[in-house]
Amino acid sequence: MRGCTVIAFALLLSGCVGFSRKPVEIYRPPVAVKPCAGAASVALRVKSVGVLDTNRMLYRQGGRYFYYERSIWFCEPACLVEEALKGALKVDNGASCELEVEILDFGPWADKNAFGVELKVSETLKCPGGLRRKIFSYNSTLDEASLVRASAELGRLLSKLVVDTCSWLK
Repeated sequence: MRGCTVIAFALLLSGCVGFSRKPVEIYRPPVAVKPCAGAASVALRVKSVGVLDTNRMLYRQGGRYFYYERSIWFCEPACLVEEALKGALKVDNGASCELEVEILDFGPWADKNAFGVELKVSETLKCPGGLRRKIFSYNSTLDEASLVRASAELGRLLSKLVVDTCSWLK
């Protein structure tokens, strides 16, 4: 009887051990930026809202967010946006102007007939003479539901955000 219990316990444990575990895929959108010409130094603060404050890859469908099971970003969206902006802006924590960036949407979306990516940020420039706000919103539909393509397209949108931010700051 004891032998049957040990065998049953071993079989139960073997079901909990993942023999065919798929590796986690890490995505890092490729960003190509140039330094902002003629832009003044700014202190930079970037944050994400709610569900976007994670490196887990999300997709939006029907107004709700879902996680991809085995796909993550290299770092959370705020980190990816900050990295892109730091590649172009003159960032100085002692600067008189502060640029606050809030990520409102970042990542893939899906509906019945389409798949794409979205990047939406709110930027607030606080300077001694006042403040300015601007929302940058980018949306792109892809011809195939591929996370590799989605990451590449987000890299293109991040690069566009940097260019538009540089123009807005002038």
